Amino acid sequence: MKFSILCNTFIKMLKKTNIVFNNNSLQIFKNILILINNKEIKIISMNSLTKIITKDNLIESNINKIIKINISAKKIFDICKKIDKNSILYFNKENNFLILKSNKSIFSISTIINCNILNEFNKHYDNDYKICISCLSLKNLIKKTYYSIGIEDTRKYLNGMLFEIYDNKIKTISTDGHRLSISELKINFEIKNKNKYILTKQGVNELIKYLDNINNNIYIKFDNKNIYIKSENSLFISRLLNENFPEYNDIISKELKYSIKLNKNVLIEVILRISSISNDKFCLIRLNFNNNKLNISSFNSDQEKSEEYIDIDYLFDDDILILLNSTYLIESLSSIDEEFILFKFINNKSCICIEEFSNINNKHIIMPIYSL
Repeated sequence: MKFSILCNTFIKMLKKTNIVFNNNSLQIFKNILILINNKEIKIISMNSLTKIITKDNLIESNINKIIKINISAKKIFDICKKIDKNSILYFNKENNFLILKSNKSIFSISTIINCNILNEFNKHYDNDYKICISCLSLKNLIKKTYYSIGIEDTRKYLNGMLFEIYDNKIKTISTDGHRLSISELKINFEIKNKNKYILTKQGVNELIKYLDNINNNIYIKFDNKNIYIKSENSLFISRLLNENFPEYNDIISKELKYSIKLNKNVLIEVILRISSISNDKFCLIRLNFNNNKLNISSFNSDQEKSEEYIDIDYLFDDDILILLNSTYLIESLSSIDEEFILFKFINNKSCICIEEFSNINNKHIIMPIYSL
């Protein structure tokens, strides 16, 4: 059993299937499955929630039936990345070892016996994909809402990202109970019924890494258990959370009395300076809107204080003081690409809504701090 492939091609395949294996204790999760059939090679990697499959062509092969090789993912990747990318890798299977030759180097790598990884590539790499978007668009959509996913919350639905698909748009929504983020993207296909799917945080992490190695358009579909994302010669599969995401439209549908245009970058710089003295536990800052000024201040238990103001167009007579977690505010602002934002609220005890100035469909909601 012999086959060969260009080193650079093999490395690209490994990168696409490079799931983090260190957190998994089971042997199966630390390995990849290599499938050889004639002159086609497929590589499959998986962990407890996510599976990635990629394929390409071999230079030559003397194999006329499907051969399965289970091998350490980290070991084979560490070897290949130290070999000249333009060289050819020659493989040969001898008993329970995979022999790899390239130039003057020879490696004998042990394989895993009876490691059962299902091959779903042919089953789901089909034409039944209605949604087509650019890889960059999906990556930006996810990154705008990723920061507010819950961390090991007992309410499992908070530990994931909601994908909401209806009409001709796809939304991502996430919340940890203290803040909520929503991002929206137009798609090329109109869906009449509203579809909701929750992808786990681990699945979102692996999807971001997968998209980092994709440059072209991707195709998306869902079923009751998984999300499937197809790109040229590769397939991403991840399990969905079987939970009901909390209703959020009541929060964003309220009419907000105050709307103030702010320069995002200036606001971030001031908050970073002022919050350097804030209490580490609450990261508290005070925003005081009054007389065409936004006064930002902070303090700590040692009675130290910091204060700075920004000139703004504040067209209201009311003196409004809002207490916020500075970390939440910085993370919300940092996820926005535009220079200007709209800072909206009803009163000093209502939720704060931050919108992109030219795209109000992207929203970031933060709960205020009422008292310490």
